[in-house]
Amino acid sequence: MLAEHAQKFGGFWSLLKVEAVEKYLRAYATAMSKQSFELVYIDAFAGSGSFTFGEGMPLMGEDEATRVFAGSVKRALALDAFKQLFFIESNERNIASLKALATGDKRVEIISGDANVKLIELCQRLDWRRRRGVVFVDPCGPETDWAILRAIAVTKALDMFWLFPLSAVYRNAPRDHAMLTPEKRAMVSKCLDCAEWEDSFYSASDAAVRDLFGDAPKVRYVEVGNIEAFVMQRLQGIFPHVEKPARLLGTTKAPLFNLFFAMANPSLAAKKVASPIARHLLNAI
Repeated sequence: MLAEHAQKFGGFWSLLKVEAVEKYLRAYATAMSKQSFELVYIDAFAGSGSFTFGEGMPLMGEDEATRVFAGSVKRALALDAFKQLFFIESNERNIASLKALATGDKRVEIISGDANVKLIELCQRLDWRRRRGVVFVDPCGPETDWAILRAIAVTKALDMFWLFPLSAVYRNAPRDHAMLTPEKRAMVSKCLDCAEWEDSFYSASDAAVRDLFGDAPKVRYVEVGNIEAFVMQRLQGIFPHVEKPARLLGTTKAPLFNLFFAMANPSLAAKKVASPIARHLLNAI
């Protein structure tokens, strides 16, 4: 028998992101209510549908630590305006949980497999001339291939929320360039979908003592805000419109993720409707 289960991960920041997406979905559904388009919602890396905060969360009572929160899937299922809902997930237990949640809901298609492959296939399969919608790309870490972002942009029909692994970039780009191992370089290059970041992030230190050959050691001179701006610029090369992201902090106030919003629809009319809503929600985080 299929049974729902709650995943254990993240913390307060996990709740903030799904609440922002839910509020956007509700506002989007209202704004599109007089349009003839069929509205769709896509949840990549969908998970099980609900979650509790991960272990090691400080300053939480027992009730708060064990409380089950509705994930983005559950929140989307509650909205009748979306005529098709696609949930992409690779974990079999999570898939069973999604099937239990969606029992009897003919709008739902659960897609088993790697979101980096299945989302591209879905974007290519659907006829976007008569559809509009929202996609939530919500990986657990640095799992997103930028190929799926390009596939989303090609639809010219989807609004996207994307959870970007800011801390993975920050941690793997050490201040001392000499400490940048091939593994760390590969990780940052995957997260940013380019190799040019290295020249942008590092420069010779004027304060450093030059070595025997007269070369000053390189140091990373960019901080979190610069990394966010770099990612935003990369996204602007793909999407017609990108909002400044929200920064999600951990329990120690360390930056963990960015929540980006981007529009594939190049229409100025669509931008006038969607952009203020998304900006307000991101600024409120």
